[in-house]
Amino acid sequence: MKTYNNEKVIVSLTSHGVRLKYAPLAIFSILKGSEKSVHVVLTLYKEDLSNMTSDLKLLVDNNVIELIVANENLKPHLKYYYTMKKYKSVPVITIDDDCIYTNDFVKSLLDCYKYNPKSVCARRVHIIPPIKNAPYLTWKFQVSDNSIPSWRKFCTGVGGVLYPPNILDIDNIDLNELKSSLCADDIFLKAIENRKNIDIQIVPCLQKHPIPIQTDEVMNSALSNKNVINKGNDYYLKLFSDDIYK
Repeated sequence: MKTYNNEKVIVSLTSHGVRLKYAPLAIFSILKGSEKSVHVVLTLYKEDLSNMTSDLKLLVDNNVIELIVANENLKPHLKYYYTMKKYKSVPVITIDDDCIYTNDFVKSLLDCYKYNPKSVCARRVHIIPPIKNAPYLTWKFQVSDNSIPSWRKFCTGVGGVLYPPNILDIDNIDLNELKSSLCADDIFLKAIENRKNIDIQIVPCLQKHPIPIQTDEVMNSALSNKNVINKGNDYYLKLFSDDIYK
């Protein structure tokens, strides 16, 4: 499989089950983008290897992407955890497996990182409201790009997020605490960011939400069904409220 060759940035994702047959679409959208100095890493839980499609196998076997096999099923946290454990000296961009990303996607994040080297950069953010434990569905999107980095910005991972090299100090993340929020990676990561006084900067872009892959299989397995529609995020926001509302 492909090995890292001093590319500017790593793009990291995970997938599982029926979604694996759509993940190549997300990967292709990254590879055809305007920024070519990109190393793509796909992390899969070991039991999902048997579900890999021929398209994914071709990408791995022909040295197009790197595959990391995880012994523990950290679910959505797989899209960053093992990649960041392996690569600590290069920025990491996380993406979702069910979206098509724009041609300028990687370049826009790198441009933002250039001027905000100590901040996490995201194309799509919410603003944490002043009222503690306000329902997630009442949170407002950041609409202005001309703003300074702030802890009140909350990255929504689907839009794409760039993390400066080892900014999360990944080796010191409590894995048991991570496992307590297996289905709420965005909230867990925000708690870690606030503990470490890491600000978020929004990336100027016209299309903050990538194009979703809207098949029944993808939509029925979307984490947003549990976290947004069924209000699972509200539980995790209360669980980490001391960090979210620092």
